Amino acid sequence: MSDAKQDLDPAEESTTAQDPPPTWLEWSARAVSAVLIVGLIGYLVQAGLGASDPAEFGFNVVQRDVRQAGGHWVLPVEIANQGDVSVADLAVTVELMDGDAVVTSEAVTVPLLGRGASANVEFWLGADPSRHEVRFEVGSYLVP
Repeated sequence: MSDAKQDLDPAEESTTAQDPPPTWLEWSARAVSAVLIVGLIGYLVQAGLGASDPAEFGFNVVQRDVRQAGGHWVLPVEIANQGDVSVADLAVTVELMDGDAVVTSEAVTVPLLGRGASANVEFWLGADPSRHEVRFEVGSYLVP
């Protein structure tokens, strides 16, 4: 009889032999792994489908620093990125308005503006900004 037992194929032995049931430690490791995998998948789906706020900009004219220099008026402005994304090559135009007519305009480009960051720029204008309505316009920007 011992010869018959030795003649069994190892594949047949594995189907007839029973492994012991998993221990509490193995079940715990499986549960932790499953929770981590589901959490990672959920995070990736939320990050991929979640709406991010587009770039929004705020403009604050620093009135106390407005000055005349070399036949031009210097208009210092703080530009704040209030959105959730950083931007590069932000093109901003300021226009001095007299009713519906544009008196003068000037454009600047801010090389990089991180989310929540601000930059101080100066616009050199041909007219006194205190005598006209000041209007800002974002022309374009890149999202790096």
